[in-house]
Amino acid sequence: MNRELLTNDDSISSQNQQFPIRFFYETISESNKHSIFWHDDLKIIKVLLGKATYVINGFTYKVEEGDVIIINPRQIYQVWSNTKRTFRTKVIQLNYNFIKPQAADLMTKNIVNPLSTSRQIFHNVIRSPELLVRFEYLENEIDKKPYLFEMNSKVLVMNIIMFLLRNGLYYINKAYNQRRNESLSIVRKAIEFLQDNHHINITLDDVSNECKISKFHLCHIFKENTHLTIKQYLTNFRLKESTRLLKETRMNINSISDAVGFNSPSYFIKKFKEEFNISPNQYRKL
Repeated sequence: MNRELLTNDDSISSQNQQFPIRFFYETISESNKHSIFWHDDLKIIKVLLGKATYVINGFTYKVEEGDVIIINPRQIYQVWSNTKRTFRTKVIQLNYNFIKPQAADLMTKNIVNPLSTSRQIFHNVIRSPELLVRFEYLENEIDKKPYLFEMNSKVLVMNIIMFLLRNGLYYINKAYNQRRNESLSIVRKAIEFLQDNHHINITLDDVSNECKISKFHLCHIFKENTHLTIKQYLTNFRLKESTRLLKETRMNINSISDAVGFNSPSYFIKKFKEEFNISPNQYRKL
């Protein structure tokens, strides 16, 4: 599952189970700062232009043109541009089922299962010309789709994974099935609850009851892993939802304010201006 803004449109497994891999471009701006993502797939990202900050499972990385970012399955991450310039990337996203043999064998046991279950994790930022070359071979295959491209794509994916493993660009996840994984699971559950109920009044008690932990513990691990308070995340998620309604509907400002869970239109307009530096009506006209 991929999750952000209540959609799972990027879910590879739901799109094509026979060829669970895709290639696309992403453009990130400063306003993405409060968006939080995670997915069940492996995401390999090549920076084409600009500089940005990635926060992955609470660790901060500064990246620039030529860097490769790897987002492992179920890692929580944020990304935003560090400058007013565009930050643009190429992305190859795949599900580990793509290289998993039909019958259990040593490859499944020793490579695919440890990676797909996050017992083994690739480094998040890698600076390697050799990796870039392998990335471009795979990108070209998926983009041009020559005869038997599905077969060759699998070979190229396995070549990338072999390169990463042979060069020690991974580590054993000591937190597997321990406290760290439990914390990330709680954060994901809190985010799902906030997104699913953003349109109504939500209290911290509601979220802590849903996650079945104390409010103090919840606030601590949420801030540790997202760099945001729960209130900040909920407010910014509501604002993101309001931009969608401004673009896609003819609802008036009062109705949009109510639909995304703000207590009053005036407070909604105030927070919208603070986030986007323009009013909701100006945003709609643009």
